[in-house]
Amino acid sequence: MELFTTSNNGYSVSRSIQELLSVKAAFAGSYAIFGVTTFFAVFPKVGKDKAIDIETKMGVNLAIAAAATPKLQDEISSTLPNSCRISDGEIIVSHYDGKN
Repeated sequence: MELFTTSNNGYSVSRSIQELLSVKAAFAGSYAIFGVTTFFAVFPKVGKDKAIDIETKMGVNLAIAAAATPKLQDEISSTLPNSCRISDGEIIVSHYDGKN
């Protein structure tokens, strides 16, 4: 499981970004969130297609948890465009595909 660290009311906590309840718990009481997903942390273990699926789930978990955070004022997500779509299929960059 990939972990992330957040500062919540002055305390840092580590949670699994792949587990929605962990992300919600980490975001509780936050007023700002900067979300980043990671393709390369899981890619060597699971391969390209599964890494894209996992990264997509990470992004969905971040969005759902942010939406469920009552005090949230700002949420910023790191994203990239789908390389295949914007290049009419000429360029495929796998680590972009899970970020859109």
